[in-house]
Amino acid sequence: MKKLRERSDLLVGIVLMLVLVAFSFTGSVSFKHLVMKIIIMGLFALSLNIQSGWGGLRPLGHGLMFGLGAYTYAITTVRMGMNPYLAVLVTFVFTTLVALFLGYLLVRKSDDLAFSFLSMGFCTLTYTIILKTSYLGVDAGISGVPRLPIAASDNAVYVMTILVVGVAVLLIYLLSKSRFSWIFRAVRENKEKATCIGVDIVRVQLMGYVISGLFACVAGMLYTMKNNGAYTYSCSVQLSMEALIMCLLGGMNNFWGPVLGATIVTLFNTQVTNSTIYANFWLGILTLFVVMFMQGGILDEGLHDQIRGLLAKLNRKGTEKHE
Repeated sequence: MKKLRERSDLLVGIVLMLVLVAFSFTGSVSFKHLVMKIIIMGLFALSLNIQSGWGGLRPLGHGLMFGLGAYTYAITTVRMGMNPYLAVLVTFVFTTLVALFLGYLLVRKSDDLAFSFLSMGFCTLTYTIILKTSYLGVDAGISGVPRLPIAASDNAVYVMTILVVGVAVLLIYLLSKSRFSWIFRAVRENKEKATCIGVDIVRVQLMGYVISGLFACVAGMLYTMKNNGAYTYSCSVQLSMEALIMCLLGGMNNFWGPVLGATIVTLFNTQVTNSTIYANFWLGILTLFVVMFMQGGILDEGLHDQIRGLLAKLNRKGTEKHE
């Protein structure tokens, strides 16, 4: 049963990718931009879930890594005139170095509360620096950011986004089946036991933070290319909190849970907002309902077992009445 479920996760991903690629031949430009935002935010939520779902960490400033990807690519291409391909490499290297430095500061005390609020502090600090620095575009951001030459048109960037996100999601899936993910989960469950069997907790959590940050960096670069610009929302605490909501809504213990949550939150932020001014109110109500009554998220297996049990119970009562 477990092997069947694992294969179904992979099969769902393949089917989703094929469906999204098929949309490249149809659909309006606005529809494709919506799909790109959904899958980019899905990758961002999956990157956060490496820390939250696997490692039990709760970063309140994960948007910083997303913003580093967005702004570093924008600065190197627009401000420095760097080749887009070289800019991508520079962005990866810079984000890795920053993630190593900040990650060590965050995890070295093994304090979950300090980790959460320090990450939020670094994110807020970066957001404020951008708002006050004209070189970084202040609140207007950096516009006119070039896309990669192979993805200059809207249709080309749509296909490239699907392929890059598809590869990234596959890597996360393979990583979730690796020895590292099980060690990371062991640290989440019991740090004392993990230490007793020789696990270096700081090293494991630091690796998880850096890996998570790099996938968020990819999402940030794709978001900048999609919009032809980098904007302050990309490194805000608001985006960080939305990513946590995505994971909570869909379910941190299911591989596709964060993607489902990202779809719901993105649709609320784009489509529902256009029809009502109370979109955030209803999203808040939905989040409260999930936290209070569906703590494992929408795709939680325990919830599904409870629903099946309830339906079976109702079916038995219905049968008894007919008899």
